[in-house]
Amino acid sequence: RPGRTPWDMVVLMHMIPIGPTGAAIARPMTIDCKSKININYYCSLINKIKIIKEMKVIRVETWQDLLETLYSESWNRNIGRFRSKEAYRGLSTAEYPLETTLMRMGGPYAKLEKHLLRNFRKYAHRDMVERDALWDWLTLAQHHGLPTRLLDWTYSPFAALHFATANIDKFDEDGVVWAVNYVNAHRHLPEHLLKQLENEGANVFTIEMLSESIGSLEDFDALTRGDVAIFLEPPSLDDRIVNQHALFSVIPNPEGRIDNLILKNEDVGRKIIIPAKLKWEIRDKIDQANINERVLFPGLDGLSSWLKRQYGPKGK
Repeated sequence: RPGRTPWDMVVLMHMIPIGPTGAAIARPMTIDCKSKININYYCSLINKIKIIKEMKVIRVETWQDLLETLYSESWNRNIGRFRSKEAYRGLSTAEYPLETTLMRMGGPYAKLEKHLLRNFRKYAHRDMVERDALWDWLTLAQHHGLPTRLLDWTYSPFAALHFATANIDKFDEDGVVWAVNYVNAHRHLPEHLLKQLENEGANVFTIEMLSESIGSLEDFDALTRGDVAIFLEPPSLDDRIVNQHALFSVIPNPEGRIDNLILKNEDVGRKIIIPAKLKWEIRDKIDQANINERVLFPGLDGLSSWLKRQYGPKGK
């Protein structure tokens, strides 16, 4: 229009996934950059439109559809077994971002990371870790609720479904299970780390392996400027980690997001949308399969959470 620059009006093509195949339709939407909506967010998407089209977004419609989708990448032809190379993360709302607990602190969280970890190491008992090393302390801190740059994942798609359906107050909203192929994700790592995985015959790192290569957060952040992520298995600190079949992802940048790696590489991740109408069926069936708070959070707190949900009203 007269008097407006190209930057005043931004047209975005929103990709709306439909059906289990991830087929999508494009809906043009005009955004006025001078309006009161969060235009910074929309304008930031301009350079990502082509990348976003590459993300695998799948909307399931039935329980059977969900199971087939979750296990569709599990066949390993090299060994002739159904051994998935994916890590899963379930969220009760599909729009929730893949943010670390450190990011959710808000404010200058990147600057606070070292202070949080330093003081945790100072005040925690020394016998809580096997070695006085970065990765021992970082995984212990994450496990006990300290905001860190680690992001929780699980090898179990059913455990991920639990976290996507644990909050019944969100049953009127679509949920999501993210699935990330950690083998493909690791292909973007520096050569010396790939060599370390090869020498160990491993697909993911342990804290012992990382301690051999990376001794500090400064060393880790200097690793690369690209979009990369490391998946690591924590030690079996307690039954909760074991029962949740847990692992973590970590990025060499406290402000880095694994979304970027997924967006730029189609073979790395999938976003599986769970319709709100399907949540009660999923919840009841995984409860029957003994996937619940009592098992995933052993102890009286988990037991109480399970009983509260089990005997609570259905609500919406």
